[in-house]
Amino acid sequence: MVSSDLVSRLTNYFTVGEGKEQEAGEPFAIAYQEPLPLADFFACIDEHFQCRKTLADAEATLNDRAHQFRLIQKRLLVRFKERN
Repeated sequence: MVSSDLVSRLTNYFTVGEGKEQEAGEPFAIAYQEPLPLADFFACIDEHFQCRKTLADAEATLNDRAHQFRLIQKRLLVRFKERN
């Protein structure tokens, strides 16, 4: 998706963009000689997924602890009301 957007923008810029007419010479071509750096891309995706999983686990733990806190708070309020 990113590369297709880049290709369309470059094609538009160099062929028709900014009031330029397409030249009669060689056609516009885009080439990439080296292999794509997919390992870095997939590592970034894995790291993002791990961060989201860690965040979801932390939110679940926080929810559990908040529930426990509310239960304890209710018990203490009942005890203090009985004494007074």
